[in-house]
Amino acid sequence: MMRPGAEPLSALEQALRTRRDLSMPFLLCVDQFEELFTHTALGAQREAFARRLWALSKEATGVHVVITLRVDFLGHCGEVILDENGLRLDRIAYDEAHRVFIAQLEPAQLTAAIRGPARRVGLELPPALVSQMIGEVEGEPGALPLLEYVLDLLWQKREGRQLSERCYAELFGVSGALGRNADRVLSALDSDDQRLARQLLVRLCNLADKSGAETRRRVPLRRLREQIRDPRGRLDSVLAAFVDARLLVRSEAAGLPTIEVAHEALIRKWPRLSSWLIRSEERRVGKECLR
Repeated sequence: MMRPGAEPLSALEQALRTRRDLSMPFLLCVDQFEELFTHTALGAQREAFARRLWALSKEATGVHVVITLRVDFLGHCGEVILDENGLRLDRIAYDEAHRVFIAQLEPAQLTAAIRGPARRVGLELPPALVSQMIGEVEGEPGALPLLEYVLDLLWQKREGRQLSERCYAELFGVSGALGRNADRVLSALDSDDQRLARQLLVRLCNLADKSGAETRRRVPLRRLREQIRDPRGRLDSVLAAFVDARLLVRSEAAGLPTIEVAHEALIRKWPRLSSWLIRSEERRVGKECLR
């Protein structure tokens, strides 16, 4: 399993190095392929990565490639050429021989996604609680990450083997849990650290042409240190507060620490962050108009 990130070819080579036996088939899963368009700045890098994947899948290398791509990024595939004959990635993405569309989960499937894992660890969920959660996320893009987040919070507040409606109400439900938790973390910071948090969070989002279509970015920690004004040396403390609250994720790519928003739903569901992004976009457009 790999994600393209800012340096997709390096990430690919690192993933291929995990192959132990060249005589055995190797399944390469490229998760969140849309990062090729949101994280990789240079078109040449995007094309080189896509060409390498296509070659691996076509040649007798024993490598089988599966990629996951958000449907709203399908249109970008036409920008990428896969071979010397001019084959474009959208020809593959729209070809029924290569694609599988995954529909949003129906209520019964959402119920199974909630109840199944709970039963395995002996947890009990009141039927009314399950109905409430499904009612909130049904038809919502990114329903599973939202459920994952609120169920994790409910697990932390469990009463014996029971996840309770009372705790769910205290979290303000699925829709409110992310935003309320983020507000709680932010309000615990002093004013200077709050300004630092704003710089940090805005840099972890890709600004879109229209509000509501922003996506998260995985950014090397070193780059954040270079870009963020931090005269008091407080960035690590602010980062820790959001990582501990499971709002940001610290991981590694090519051996370097990276930071990203844990759930893209936070960008859509937290009004404060949405307003920061709108203001950042307005400032960017204003600067371009003055040029």
